[in-house]
Amino acid sequence: LQVSTKDTTLRILQLLVALVGSAFVTLCVQRIASGKLHALLCFALFLGVFLRILYFYATPYNVRANDVDGHLEYVHYLSEHHALPPAKGGWQFYQPPLYYVVSLGTSTVLKNVVPTPVALQFQSLIFSIASLVLIALLGLQLFHGERIWTTLFTLFAATMPGFVFSAARVNNDVLVQFLIV
Repeated sequence: LQVSTKDTTLRILQLLVALVGSAFVTLCVQRIASGKLHALLCFALFLGVFLRILYFYATPYNVRANDVDGHLEYVHYLSEHHALPPAKGGWQFYQPPLYYVVSLGTSTVLKNVVPTPVALQFQSLIFSIASLVLIALLGLQLFHGERIWTTLFTLFAATMPGFVFSAARVNNDVLVQFLIV
């Protein structure tokens, strides 16, 4: 991917993603060194994180997003009115508010860094990575520490197109995936 060095927003976003990736790699290396995580599982997690970041960078927020405008409208309404919208007042206004309240927080924190749609896309990336880590932890519990089964379980989740796809969408599904795990 070619990025103009003059694009400050994208550079800042790259820095945020690099910080998340660096923290992840550091944590994995520390866990492997302490014997609390095996290298194959770390590889499966790393592959999943890499695929999500790659897809995040390759996919603008409005690509393959049939309802992005409705989600952005909901967050904008919360920002402007400081209240929940009427259920029939907008396309997505009937949705439960948790995703949108969290999204308002994310867009407020990052408002001087990136535009709201990109901030929400970044939020999806974080939720997707967090879901993957939780799935790996679930695998450790489910398979009682059996390395091969835990790794295969995590590798399956790491490379499942639907989970990777959610890493770049502005959509409440990624929060639902996170909460279900």
